[in-house]
Amino acid sequence: MGPYYVTIALVFLFSLTAQYTSVRDTVETVRLKDEPVLTKLLLFFTAAVLIFVAGCRYRVGADYGAYYNGLELFGSRLLESIRKFDEPGLPVLASIIKNFTSDGAWLVFICSLITIGLFLLTIYQNDSSYLMGSLLFVLVGIWDGTFNGVRQYFAAAILFAGHRFIYERKLWQYLVTVFLATCFHISAVVMVVLFFLLRNRITLRNVILLAVGTALVSANYDTVFSFVGFLKDSDFTELNTYATTTVNILRILVAAAPAILCLIIYWKKELTREQAFYINALIIHGAAMIAASNSAYLARIGIYTSPFLPIAIPKLVRLKNKRVEFLFRVGIILLYAVYWYVGISGSESMRYFRWIWQR
Repeated sequence: MGPYYVTIALVFLFSLTAQYTSVRDTVETVRLKDEPVLTKLLLFFTAAVLIFVAGCRYRVGADYGAYYNGLELFGSRLLESIRKFDEPGLPVLASIIKNFTSDGAWLVFICSLITIGLFLLTIYQNDSSYLMGSLLFVLVGIWDGTFNGVRQYFAAAILFAGHRFIYERKLWQYLVTVFLATCFHISAVVMVVLFFLLRNRITLRNVILLAVGTALVSANYDTVFSFVGFLKDSDFTELNTYATTTVNILRILVAAAPAILCLIIYWKKELTREQAFYINALIIHGAAMIAASNSAYLARIGIYTSPFLPIAIPKLVRLKNKRVEFLFRVGIILLYAVYWYVGISGSESMRYFRWIWQR
């Protein structure tokens, strides 16, 4: 666990210093590109630490072997995957890497570089709470999640990078984003619905409709599994044991808590369009995880919705009383730290960290 603790400490140090050198909190028109050079450099160091540790791991994560040993296999599938549109993204990437090296560790590193880089760049572009956003990116489980579902997190990073197309109501640009994401994982196609859900007003009617939809999904897993089988063009029965494994109740509570809290705090209050957008993201994330609570396989939908948390939570925890806001933020970070520790320490494939030079 030592490398994890050092990583979090460095992320805290760099992002905290970036927060103090930032001018975005005092000048509303300033964007990430307008920040002082020192701030941008510190954010680069934050991202570099997370990318380096993730990219230089060795056999950490349940799926690591498939990618470490699969450079040749992925590359050999290039033409077939394009012809059948069978998630050609990774074969394209592997084919490029094969021209320079036969070491599968480079495929792992490049995937970490692009995935984590996209996630963090999107977080930093859309909110100035660099410290809280960086820590939540780790503690919510997104960073170490990329150690496992490599292709699905790659797809999620692409979708997340294009999520502002939803806010700006640019349907065609968002559809192109979804298409690029499906090149890495076909399940990304279901995220087309976000374009319509995230733009809804937060009303009692819409909350009830979402609750009904959540209940319908929970009661009709067979239909959902049939749809998944159709997307993957395969018989879903082989995944039956994993598919029907109940999700840890802690994951469900952690997913639902921010949505419930925001509904309590902001109900019937006048919201900006951006606040409503990100509260919707929290509500949809919580609803999706509740709907998938009896299927570990379907709960992977959270891979696509959880990246909103590092932007949404800091944006919505802005209070007039700064002392109360500070305590609120510290409390949230501590609770997520406990959640992260329970998850990592309880995983055999994650708990014992090894570096690539230890192979």
